[in-house]
Amino acid sequence: MTPAEWPGPNDPGPMKCQEVDGSANGTTWTTLAPAAAYTFTAGSNAIAIPFREVTQDYLRLDISGNNVQGVPQVAEFQVYDN
Repeated sequence: MTPAEWPGPNDPGPMKCQEVDGSANGTTWTTLAPAAAYTFTAGSNAIAIPFREVTQDYLRLDISGNNVQGVPQVAEFQVYDN
């Protein structure tokens, strides 16, 4: 997502563009879930970002395009095995 595509400050609802990357060594990264915009609904601070089953030693959450208070905040990042 380019800066021109990021949500603007007048867009309804808080939005963030998030991508999940994985790595076996912490140096070389592979995109597991491509960047996409998510809107958090009123009263909810959680979203699900699905990606294919992988075995990785490291996971990275890349947040961009944040239109809420100028900086992203992550309180908890959980990964589950189905």
